[in-house]
Formats: sequence, C-alpha cells, structure tokens
Amino acid sequence: MNRRNRIAAAAAICLIGTLPAAHAAGDAETVLHTFTGHADGAVAFSGVTVDKHGNMFGTTNKGGSSTACGDDGCGTVFEMIRNGGGWTFQSIYAFQLSDGAEPWSAPIADAHGNLFGTAQGGGTGCGVVYELSPASGGQWSEKVLHEFDPQTRESDGCMPYSSLTFGPDGNLYGTTLAGGGGGSAFGSTCLYGCGTVFELSKRHDGTWKEKVLHAFPLADATTNGATLLYGVTFDSKGNLWGTTRFGGSSTENCGGGAAGGCGILFRLSPAGDGTWNETSVYDFLDSTTGTVPASGLVVDGADNLYGTVSTSPGYGAVFQMTPQEDGSVVESFLHVFPFCERQCRDGLFPGGGLVFDAQGSLYGTTVTGGGKGTLCHPVGCGTLFKLTPDGEGGWSETILHRFTGGSDGYEPDPERLAVDSKGDILGTSAYGGDFQTGDCPQPQYGCGVVFKIKP
Repeated sequence: MNRRNRIAAAAAICLIGTLPAAHAAGDAETVLHTFTGHADGAVAFSGVTVDKHGNMFGTTNKGGSSTACGDDGCGTVFEMIRNGGGWTFQSIYAFQLSDGAEPWSAPIADAHGNLFGTAQGGGTGCGVVYELSPASGGQWSEKVLHEFDPQTRESDGCMPYSSLTFGPDGNLYGTTLAGGGGGSAFGSTCLYGCGTVFELSKRHDGTWKEKVLHAFPLADATTNGATLLYGVTFDSKGNLWGTTRFGGSSTENCGGGAAGGCGILFRLSPAGDGTWNETSVYDFLDSTTGTVPASGLVVDGADNLYGTVSTSPGYGAVFQMTPQEDGSVVESFLHVFPFCERQCRDGLFPGGGLVFDAQGSLYGTTVTGGGKGTLCHPVGCGTLFKLTPDGEGGWSETILHRFTGGSDGYEPDPERLAVDSKGDILGTSAYGGDFQTGDCPQPQYGCGVVFKIKP
C-alpha cells in the first residue's frame, strides 16, 4: 500500500453520535471515529484541519453514497464537532464524480466557516477545486470553483492532490501532480507535464479565476523538479515555497522514471506585475542531503522551513532549511530515523504533514516502524513522534504512539496533522480500525480511523 497510488449533497447527514474517550491500552491515543466504508467513508489519507471553533474537517478517499466511481464510492468530506468532553462525527458531503472524486487532502476553512479543498479526480477528468458552505438545517452546499480539464491539462494542470493555502491577498494557492505541458513519458510520473503551482482569485461576480503561476515541464525536470504531490507554503515576505518529489540533478535512482532525480526545494517570488519567478533553491541529491521529499513544508517565525525526506539518510529524516541573505538555504537534520532490520522502535519512512504546537515542538508520523503489531510484523505499523527543541540548536525525539495495525490505526500518513486548543494532536490513519463489520475497499487492512494523541 502506498499513500499516493470521485456530487450532489449527500441525501442525509450521517450522525454517528458522541464518542467516549476510549484510550488505547497504556497509551495516550484516543480513537475518535472508526470508518466503516459506508456513508461515513473509508481510507482517510487527508488528516484534518481545525476551524476557529475547534471543530475538525477531513476527507475520505473512498466511501459515500455515490456508485459513480464503483462500489467503493467517490469519497466524502467529514466533520467532527466538539460536544462537551467528546466528539460528534458527521459526513457532510459525498462526492458524485461529476463534482470531484477521491480526495486525498483535507479542506481548509475561512473566517466565515466555508471550506475549500481539492479532489484529485472527477469533474471532467483531471480533478476539481471545491467550496463547501454551511446551509440551513445543518446541511452543506457544494460549489466547484475550478475544473482541471483533460483538454487543457497541458496549460492548466491535472490531478490536484494537496491541500490549498490562503495567501495574504485571500486568494487560494495549490499544486497539481501532473499537467502543465512540456512533455509526457511512459514510465514517468509526468503526464502531460510534471505539475503546476496555481492561484485561484475571486471575481466580482462570485466566480473564481485560475492562473498557473509556474509549470514544471518534463524537459526541465533535471533543473526544475518534477511531480508536485504536496502543497505550497508562504513565508513572511510573500514568497511561496514547495518541494517536488522527483526531478533535480541527482543521479540516484529515486523512482521518478523519465523525470529522474530525487526532488528539489523551490521558491516562487512575486515579480510585482502579476507574474512569479521560480528558483530551484536546493537539490536533494543523496544520503548527505536526503532524497524524495515526503511532506509539505511548514514555516516558523524566522522563515525557517521544515519538512521530511522519505529515503536516506537512514530510513528518512526531518530537515530544516535556513534561508540565507543570498537567497540560498542551509539544510540541517533535526532527526534521522536509523537503519534497522527488526523491531524498528523509532519508526521508518516519515510521511504526511508536520505541525508545530504553541511551544515550538514539531509533530509528525512515520508510515511504518515502531515495532508493534502483527499485520506489519516485525518492523511495526507506524508511529507518531514529537521533536522538541533544546534551546541550543538541537532537537530531542519522543515517540508518542506506536500503531499496532489494529483498532488504533495502521500506516498513518495524514497529509495534515493539527493541534487543538488543548495541545492534543489530531490526525487520521487511512487503514486499521474495524476489521469485522466494515465494508472497506481492502477489508484485510480496515477502513481507517480519526485519532487524538495527547503529548
């Protein structure tokens, strides 16, 4: 299983009830919802976003009421509402293919409670950007803001996998995995181009206009990068930062096919005339730099950037990029997940998003490792880790939860983690949960869970 391998409104909101705090034995994890593969959805790669009221939102890649995508459904958007000491789960939207399908990322919320997100499939075939707005009676109304059209994918992009980002101007910014023009190759991750960074701005009539800020053509993959699986992040100066999974000048075989390379760090800077200038700032070359970026970036108050690489050094690492006055960056590793063969207690292959808490600690997940569980024996079913700064430039790691692959989740790889007002860590695991009564696309792995972990 690999993380990155379709509406009219749902006929009724699916209320599952208020859940008690059911901690995993001897651990700080609470399972807040177990997906069944029915109206509530299944396979939640998204992680969650928390709004100003403390409620959280995410998506499932499968499940829901539509059969337009097959028996497994087109995916859903869900909400978890705080209810005293517990949470109430409800599925607020079921995709129907024509308005999106199989989302991989969590929506983001504006100040008015509207949600904005992407679905990598559906629409006319290349995915959509959607808005969900609260309606009367607890319902939600959906509007497609932009369809990525297969007929225009070489200029427009195709397959938006990642979450969106609000800009200082209130516009929406995101990425597409493919499209953008400049070539396609069999065996490559590049399909009609190696991806785009796009902007959506609202017109006076309420419609939205899409503009491609930068395209990543196959022919330029060695210098420009290729395959944008994750979103973009603003720094305090108004620059957009992101990573490509492949491309760049590395001669290592990192699985990018014709695109080659092991990924780059890039910066998009506004030129002042509505255009943006792209700079390939850093090449992920080998075990000294890390290879294959495995998450979006988060930025601190000093504009330092943090992310993960999934392969080398060790079995992946968390990195920091410190911008320099000349526009370059200096990379350092906060934590390296060491090589191991059995009982890999520290975790293997970090993936999914990182998140800061109010004290400046970082949280993330590893897809495997941890040394617990039977489905993924002997290395383990994944971990959730905390990295704490020591005040002298170093960071210490704490494993907060080792997933067993059972009711607590399996292979956690949430695109976004969140920290709530109590400092608890919120996220999803696409697999694990209920192996007995669910209708999961892969019953042997479960339908996934929403979890809370107390640091």
